[in-house]
Amino acid sequence: MAGEVVTAALMNTHIRDNLNMVTGIPAAFTTGLNAATTQPTLGTGSSVSGSWLQVGKLVHYRVSIISGSSGTVPGSGTYQFGLPVTPAVTNLSPVGQIVISDTTTVIGIGHVAWDSGTTAHAYVIGTTGGTSLVTHTLFNVANNRRYLVTGSYEAA
Repeated sequence: MAGEVVTAALMNTHIRDNLNMVTGIPAAFTTGLNAATTQPTLGTGSSVSGSWLQVGKLVHYRVSIISGSSGTVPGSGTYQFGLPVTPAVTNLSPVGQIVISDTTTVIGIGHVAWDSGTTAHAYVIGTTGGTSLVTHTLFNVANNRRYLVTGSYEAA
């Protein structure tokens, strides 16, 4: 545009952020698996990691939660985890998907919906429609369970 002043913020938006997207260098963020009522215990040898990349207002994220080989406790209430930045969507809007597996088999696939702030809930599609993840004991935290969450959304 004629007369536009090139600033550091403008350069970051148009050059740095786009190069980050092309090179695919995500940043780590701290997240975890929580439950609305009683916290789950992920057990011995568990791991939780999150990574994300933001280009302009578009956020791509990945959360990996792996429960340990022993000592897991499912907790109670809807499972929740943190997102890297607050989405610019209405409450309970979809912001991702979740795949749940044990060591060899996929046992559940579902959707992730934003709740408030940087908190999201996971929901699994069942034969009678969408149900909260925690209501199916098959999907509760158990030994050697893997939760992989990926998604994209617009930042606030």
